[in-house]
Amino acid sequence: MAVAQEDNILGAIMEAAAAQENAANQGQSEADSAAQSEAAEAWKEAWEEMMEQNGEVMDALDTKYLKCTAMMVLYVYAYLKLVKEHKLGDLTMSECDALGMQTLAMASSTFIMYCPEEIDGLDNDAKLRIIRDLAQKLWEITPKNRIVDEERSPSSLYGKLLWIERQLTNYAVEYDGVDIDSETIEELEDFNNQHGDKTAARGLITMSYLIEFFKPRYIIPRTLQIAQEMEALGCSKPN
Repeated sequence: MAVAQEDNILGAIMEAAAAQENAANQGQSEADSAAQSEAAEAWKEAWEEMMEQNGEVMDALDTKYLKCTAMMVLYVYAYLKLVKEHKLGDLTMSECDALGMQTLAMASSTFIMYCPEEIDGLDNDAKLRIIRDLAQKLWEITPKNRIVDEERSPSSLYGKLLWIERQLTNYAVEYDGVDIDSETIEELEDFNNQHGDKTAARGLITMSYLIEFFKPRYIIPRTLQIAQEMEALGCSKPN
């Protein structure tokens, strides 16, 4: 199932990347177009590698919600690494290149939008149950001698989920590079207080961001913000 799913994903990525490239080509030089094409290929290859590395893990997840959330984790992890560390896989980029890749990641994210749309229709209890079940399943799959290392330098899907949670909860006040509105945070904190579970808010914040990331209301303003940052840095100016 993972192979077929991967083929569909890669096909969707290539279509999204091609659309992004076609839009970018209008009014751009041949050099800019070539750079955009290379960026699209780099993003596709990075995603393909992540799916290949996690194929067995994806097969071990036994519900559509767990599989969907796992894909969302992989995608958001790759994006946040671009935001925070200017990295795509093992490749470290310049700030301008990382911003350009973030734009491409935003444009390509619509190919799994069906996942967050389905989960978003569930109530908070169900959302929390999904993220906890996923964490438990991934913990069971991950070799125990790697658990501590995974929390520090994630290579498995379990480590990536922990990393995202840490990024979200470490920036609970300023949300550096992570956009969650104050009303959502207040709602999650109220839910946490009502349930008397100190881990509930963290899990729901994580699921909330995983869902919000793929919505047009997040993608559009974030893409415009990236464009402004690139303009301020002079990223489009010739060397």
